[in-house]
Amino acid sequence: GETNIDATHGTVVANIINRCIPDATILPLVVADGATSSATVSDIIDAIHYADEAGAQIMNCSWGATTYNYALKDAMATSEMLFVCATDNNTANITYPAAFGLDNVISVGNLSLSNKADVRFASANISATGPNNVDGIYSGNSYATAFITSAMAYLYNAADNAYSAPVIANALRQTVYYSEDETRVFFF
Repeated sequence: GETNIDATHGTVVANIINRCIPDATILPLVVADGATSSATVSDIIDAIHYADEAGAQIMNCSWGATTYNYALKDAMATSEMLFVCATDNNTANITYPAAFGLDNVISVGNLSLSNKADVRFASANISATGPNNVDGIYSGNSYATAFITSAMAYLYNAADNAYSAPVIANALRQTVYYSEDETRVFFF
């Protein structure tokens, strides 16, 4: 039967990454129900295993949950991928999987919240291409996460894929600097 999926979120995220890294290979993984925008942990874990088997190096996790899940944490911890994970849009709390504290996870927040993310980035009024090649303005940490995913892909390529996910994640954590008023982010 037909599946009614609102592809806007995933399409915009993928297009931001593609705009930043035009030669990136993107493996689209749909885990959310289009009608409710919710996903099961088992579907997410299956997607992680599928991406691992396909040789993916980075997984953009532009989603989050408030519930700690041991199975999801274990699937991520045993993966060789780097996970770039969005924090909550509206609070200073980090959501899961961003808050798992794993070496292969980069948590991404927005500049307007002083949460405990590894990196904060602009997440409002992002110009991007959505479904059917229609340009629009989007806001949310998902879109900031797409830019950081792109930066991580660039680091992997620059290093000829010679480093593990924890090494790449730590390199980012060591090189992020915010302006005094915390409105700009710099990478060294």
